[in-house]
Amino acid sequence: MKRILKLSAGLGAVLLCAGIVPASVHAASVALSIPDRYAQVDPDDRFYYQLNVLYPENVQRRDLTVTYRVEEGQATIVSGQYLRAVETQASFSDYIVIPTDAREGLHTIEIAVTDGDKPLAQVSGSFQVNPQEDWVMIYFSILLAAVLLVGVGLFVEILIVSRRA
Repeated sequence: MKRILKLSAGLGAVLLCAGIVPASVHAASVALSIPDRYAQVDPDDRFYYQLNVLYPENVQRRDLTVTYRVEEGQATIVSGQYLRAVETQASFSDYIVIPTDAREGLHTIEIAVTDGDKPLAQVSGSFQVNPQEDWVMIYFSILLAAVLLVGVGLFVEILIVSRRA
């Protein structure tokens, strides 16, 4: 057994001295999960997601680039990029603010993870954007109801005063 290990170690040393270096393989695994609470969001709300990165052959800390984009049909409505430090594995949560003008319906988030210029993995998931409530109409309706209530109160008061006279 020791002889086989010495032989394979010696063969590795010979290959390295000869300049023959095996090509590095990047077998990273990336998983995207969207918590149930954020499967449906409103426009202008935060959309949280969790990213799990397994990079077993990485022996030192590396900064991986995470690039994301949220698509509404064929159009990209939000995109960005950030760095995360990873050794052999990492799990982190992040959020994206959904734009106020996002339309109701199914949206897709696509995330690409790269190590420098080497692509490691690309994942995607989907979530629902709820219809946007029209706050201006709600405020106008409340204001209109208040004005009508005051108007009806004044009308009733005028009727009561005119009957007494």
